[in-house]
Amino acid sequence: MKRTRNVQNPMVLVSLRIPKEIVDYFQTMPNYTMEMREVLKEYVEQQKGGESQQGRLMMINALREELANRNEEGDGV
Repeated sequence: MKRTRNVQNPMVLVSLRIPKEIVDYFQTMPNYTMEMREVLKEYVEQQKGGESQQGRLMMINALREELANRNEEGDGV
């Protein structure tokens, strides 16, 4: 049987050293490698979400400062 490529989500094989306790924990699950991938994927998505949220907050603060500066300039005229 010919293997097909997963076009949507290509996988990369990596060699990773992790503590034995972590491996023991995941090996209690039916498909432990899939569970490990899911945990890593969720963590990365949370980090990306946090970065985008932080970026939005910085942009909002910059806009507030800009509006405050414009208001101050308008009051002086």
